[in-house]
Amino acid sequence: VYQAKEGEVALAALEPHLWARFCQKAGLPELLGAAFSPASPDNPAYARLCARFLERPALLWEAWAREEGVPLRAVRG
Repeated sequence: VYQAKEGEVALAALEPHLWARFCQKAGLPELLGAAFSPASPDNPAYARLCARFLERPALLWEAWAREEGVPLRAVRG
């Protein structure tokens, strides 16, 4: 689960092809090799991913993901 500009998003890219799709569609090709890297602030890939999610609200991320076929949803409740 990642913090968005408003709310949170859950990314379920647990298979290599889903991670690759997310990275390509999100404009993060530099993260292709970082699929299972640690979720730590010391990890530059994780920091980059977190920064990207902060660029827009969770509901906009969800709409984008639906259009792009990316397994991501806004966290509700």
